[in-house]
Amino acid sequence: MLFLDGVYVIKDPSNASKFISIKALTTTELNQLLSTIMEKIIRYLETSGFLEKDAEQPYLNLAEEDDTG
Repeated sequence: MLFLDGVYVIKDPSNASKFISIKALTTTELNQLLSTIMEKIIRYLETSGFLEKDAEQPYLNLAEEDDTG
């Protein structure tokens, strides 16, 4: 697999793109990103009718759990 360690941006009217490197995400930042993605997927599945909210199902509470490492 190939992953970019940055983003391409268009900085001028001629549509010339420039690559800007970014630093690696910390574990905390990755956990926050994962939590956000999980919440959005669960919300989408609920609003689409593919998933019913159920307090008995622990996987729906993953985004609310404390990070343990």
